[in-house]
Amino acid sequence: MTPHTVVLLRAIGGPSPTVSATEMVLRDHDTGLGAGVAALLEGSGWVRAVDADAPVPVAESCIEVTLSPLPDIDGVFIEGPWGDDTVPAFTHVVADRLLTRLTRSQLDRPVRECRIHAAAVADDGGTAALLLGHSGSGKSTLAAHLVHGGLDLLNDEQITVHRSAGSVGAFTRPVAIKAGGSEHLPPDVAGLVPDADRAWLLPVGDLNADARHRLTAQPVVSVVLGRDHVLAEPGQAVAHPGSVRVEPIPPVEAFSMLCAHSLDLVRKPADALADLAWLAATVPTVRLVYEDADVASTTVRELLADPPPVPAVDWEVSSPSGAAAAHDEPTDAAIVAAPGTVLVELGGEAFVFEPVERRLVSLTSEAVTLWKALPWVGDVSPELRTFAGALEAVGVVRVVGDSGS
Repeated sequence: MTPHTVVLLRAIGGPSPTVSATEMVLRDHDTGLGAGVAALLEGSGWVRAVDADAPVPVAESCIEVTLSPLPDIDGVFIEGPWGDDTVPAFTHVVADRLLTRLTRSQLDRPVRECRIHAAAVADDGGTAALLLGHSGSGKSTLAAHLVHGGLDLLNDEQITVHRSAGSVGAFTRPVAIKAGGSEHLPPDVAGLVPDADRAWLLPVGDLNADARHRLTAQPVVSVVLGRDHVLAEPGQAVAHPGSVRVEPIPPVEAFSMLCAHSLDLVRKPADALADLAWLAATVPTVRLVYEDADVASTTVRELLADPPPVPAVDWEVSSPSGAAAAHDEPTDAAIVAAPGTVLVELGGEAFVFEPVERRLVSLTSEAVTLWKALPWVGDVSPELRTFAGALEAVGVVRVVGDSGS
């Protein structure tokens, strides 16, 4: 049995962050793949110094994983703290499965900050561009082009918002290219992928010998990815592959998009919504409509070097207080806020987050005033009862007892 050690580094905080390490001990029971898997996942040797006095990484956790051969099916049996997996006996397939598990394990860490499903790259000055899009939209492919062109990689899958420090952070992981995605990579990088039908992992050193992982950076632009052939209406002409459109997105719309990519809204809605509101209100957001990732990467570098104006809109996030809170149930007949609901005010508009369906319910200014007056105890006027009925129908308030006739 041959042990191999993989270290995932991540930063907590801002300009002078604490650096923590998650260590994975990989025990290989004669599969012959352990060393290759560890080399693909190990990123600590490719981290750019956070600052001159960066602390020694603090060991946060240790994960033990065992690889055992399954010769009858040409497979590998993976045993880890998350359970067991059986995958084909191929280095990149084993590494990709472990990377998925390790990435998911980062969400189980008890942190206050919000994580979002996004990629991010940074320049030499430590300013970052966030890349947002649904799974399969091309985040990893575009990140690969950007790192190949000289930028540093934060992460291609999961970004942490450090609102108090005005930064975003990530943990070290290679760029994961989905099966069939290698044809969209830079030609010399695509040549490193011998089997286009398999998922493939690309360490930063394979993308650019001078590129590094960066654990934290200051976001200056959020880029929502859109492929023209996907966004085009029926009958609408699709742009030429070499063309790119940059469309500004207002802060309120950006906030809604960020919520759709949040990985923490249900677990800690108030903290997550505050982080996302800050990001939407202080970092300009654009939609990048393109067909060719190489051409799009030039535009992202231009946006990073000369970002759009900062939105600078007011925002506030508040949870129900006093008896309006779900855990502080009134004894009298009342109308109270539903459990987990949070009020978000951003750029002159207001929403209540409803956690069951993970939706934002838009409120008028009058509705905001009424919401802030919760709970309504005792007899309720017909006006308030009508309003409460509409909010109860979308799950943001509850009627307790007989609140009046």
